[in-house]
Amino acid sequence: MKRSAPHKMSKRYGSYVDLTHGALVDYQYLEEGLRMFLSLTYMEIRAHLPASIAFNFSYADTEKDSLGTLVSKFGKLTYDDDFVQDLRNLVQNRNIIAHRAYLLSPEEQGDSAFLSAQIKALRDTRKELARVIKHIYKAGMEIERILARN
Repeated sequence: MKRSAPHKMSKRYGSYVDLTHGALVDYQYLEEGLRMFLSLTYMEIRAHLPASIAFNFSYADTEKDSLGTLVSKFGKLTYDDDFVQDLRNLVQNRNIIAHRAYLLSPEEQGDSAFLSAQIKALRDTRKELARVIKHIYKAGMEIERILARN
């Protein structure tokens, strides 16, 4: 069976692939930020419970959670429903990126207009990820300040 020559990657397609990689890394930081927030919150709850009440949740209880599960747990620990909805939207977007972003057809890989739209969407996603990661980091820092006072 004769193999076809490998497809030469255009500069625009290379930018798309680089942004896809970057977005997936950003999503990993989001997941870790949520895990850290949850574990700090668990520590705060445990610090205020009497010894007779068991509360044994920790970071380990979040290690294998998917992004969607982490967002659901986070949503139960905040009153900021708009922010939680932003996170849910990012979960849907993450699933699209993780499961379809690398499956572009040769036609899509060569379609400048299509790639430009995808590149813009990835840049927008990365900006939104930076915003929510910063928000979660600040919330975690507030919990650390509370823990330090106890």
